[in-house]
Amino acid sequence: MLKPAAKTALVAAWVAAVEVGAAPLQGVAPQTGHIHALTIFAHFADEGGLGREVPSFAAEIFAEQPGSLTHFYREMSRGQFELTGEVLPRWYASRSNADVYTSEEGGYGRFAREIIEAVDADVDFSRYDNDGPDGVPNSGDDDGYVDYIFIVSASAPTGFIVEEATGVARLGLGNDFVSQDRALRGGFILIRSKSGAVQRGRSFVEAVGSMAHEFGHFLGLPDLYDRDYGSEPEDDSGGIGYWGLMGHGNRGWDEVDGPNPFCAWSLGQLGWLGVNNQQLNVLSEDQDDVAFADVNAGGDVYLLPASAPAEHFFLVEFRSRQQSYYERNLPGEGLLIWRINPTRNGNNMEATKQVDLVCADGLFGDAGFPLGRKSSPFNGRDNLDFWAHDVRYRTDFGGNLGDATDVFDGEQFTDFWAASNPASTTGISVTNIRRAGDQMVADLKLQDRRRAGPITDMEIWRDRIEIVGDVTVLPGGHLDVRAGAQVQVGPDALTAGADTARAELIVYGDLFIGVSGQGQTAFRSAAADPQPGDWHGIVLHQTATAYLRSVLIDHAHYGLLAEEIDHATTLEDVTIRHSSADGIRLEKVEEEILLDRVHVEEAGG
Repeated sequence: MLKPAAKTALVAAWVAAVEVGAAPLQGVAPQTGHIHALTIFAHFADEGGLGREVPSFAAEIFAEQPGSLTHFYREMSRGQFELTGEVLPRWYASRSNADVYTSEEGGYGRFAREIIEAVDADVDFSRYDNDGPDGVPNSGDDDGYVDYIFIVSASAPTGFIVEEATGVARLGLGNDFVSQDRALRGGFILIRSKSGAVQRGRSFVEAVGSMAHEFGHFLGLPDLYDRDYGSEPEDDSGGIGYWGLMGHGNRGWDEVDGPNPFCAWSLGQLGWLGVNNQQLNVLSEDQDDVAFADVNAGGDVYLLPASAPAEHFFLVEFRSRQQSYYERNLPGEGLLIWRINPTRNGNNMEATKQVDLVCADGLFGDAGFPLGRKSSPFNGRDNLDFWAHDVRYRTDFGGNLGDATDVFDGEQFTDFWAASNPASTTGISVTNIRRAGDQMVADLKLQDRRRAGPITDMEIWRDRIEIVGDVTVLPGGHLDVRAGAQVQVGPDALTAGADTARAELIVYGDLFIGVSGQGQTAFRSAAADPQPGDWHGIVLHQTATAYLRSVLIDHAHYGLLAEEIDHATTLEDVTIRHSSADGIRLEKVEEEILLDRVHVEEAGG
């Protein structure tokens, strides 16, 4: 479905498009083949001055030239899919004036049925049923349904579709329309509601952009903008903005030159990252100096998987202006990093989008870049999030639908890791990003040992870990540091928490150290010449549960600081050395703490 930029109130329960779940990109059956669509220009009975013949631009919709619908889908599909069509030469009018077709539920279905009935008197619909293997329309091997119909309306008044929507990926017919034309396989040619779209098309770029977007729904893609228009401005967002056709990209970068290309995720869902997703490179190990060619010139898109299938993953692509007509107005060139959440369906939830662009210019708590002053690299919002249909809100808070600083350009924005803003998640990093001729180069890691930020679910640390900023185990979170792990802790690169200079491990959830496995687990200073107080320590808050076994805590300010804890805490065979303050400090502790073979040595407190 398409919505204008003006504020509207969407009926939340109304389903506007064919939507699919977030299927994995691997193993996707590519959308291939050929559809020859029938296109009808239509208007309301009281719309005058249009003449009898359709606009001159209608002849270019399915032309071979760049910008046409045919050219767009041929390029996007890497030649795997052909969308051609025929535009009927005259306008068709509804039986009634526009106000008859506007309501809270929308009247576009009645409008579409009347237009199709009028066309049925002029056109043999059997010519547009050609999905059988022989390539001949209505030859007996076809399914008896018209393959696809675009109805391009001269206008889309409020309430025609839903509120101020200007396009919808269905015809709204209810039951199948039964034409007057015989099907060779028996019966009459039928028209399905889902095999068509109604969209406004006042100009060539508006018509092609809208048709391209709605046809994307027919292929199975969801809207990638926030469709919950009834939300307050602070909960509204731009989704992926102009960065993809299924967001706001149908209108182009300056609202007059669409369509913009599909984003990497949409291409992957369609099997169009190269032929049968051959350009999709699933990273299985850390790689340095990875060269990225433009995705539109055959460059690979890298998928960086998370540690568990249910968790999110990342897609990394390079986009430039040189390789595609549809990127000619791209505001900035560089790497786009996408965070994909397979558990979501669509982008209505601002904090947990299905497809989310990691904007290189950062996350903030108060406003988008460059207005934002309160850095919030894990839980903040970017310019796309601060965008809202409320013009004053998005102006005051720096919201937009995409700009040059969203890309990792290799100059101003070069790193995405645990302590950058925006910050990455466990083990994933894209760093040392730089330009190399007509390519981008970066280091990609799945096992980055650096850690900072919140832990909300289960996380396991083993082998070697470096804490580079405050790590906070939130309520419901669980950190399991396996026996034998060597954890180095240093300055707080995030400059957050109670001690903005030194990193700390803050626990509100569950902390288990050394419980699984054999050997001593050590938390040490990351400094080359360790000194007491190099890092802040382990801090247990009221809701924390902790079990430490065979652990060394060295060169912290506090070895262990427990504040008002009311859950079980056990320290077994724990050595705390070289603290600049107390080795163990307990404040207002009500729950029993079990200490067994705990040694505090050379503490300053």
